[in-house]
Amino acid sequence: MKNVKKLVLGIGLLGMLGAESAYARPERKAHPHFNQRLRHQNRLIRRGERTGQITYDESAELRANQREIRQEKRGYRKENGGYLTPEQRQDIRQDLREQRKDIFQEKHDTNE
Repeated sequence: MKNVKKLVLGIGLLGMLGAESAYARPERKAHPHFNQRLRHQNRLIRRGERTGQITYDESAELRANQREIRQEKRGYRKENGGYLTPEQRQDIRQDLREQRKDIFQEKHDTNE
């Protein structure tokens, strides 16, 4: 019986220490939706290349824009110790929206 009490007490103390350490430093949040949007846009570019709706030059330009967005995000995170401020998040979202519009435009132009 004493051993069971010690075991329960030990587990409780470990749980409290674990909870305390979780609050000691803020959790680093990844922003998967940015990465998901970039992957989706990359798939749209590849699909456009395959179907002939996007030329090689157009896809190279679109991919360069994607690289710039990723670099901008990295720079923001580097400035803030791995985090993005709401303003920076909004800026990246706006860049992603513009990129999506560019992809749509390139897919639906006449390529002539």
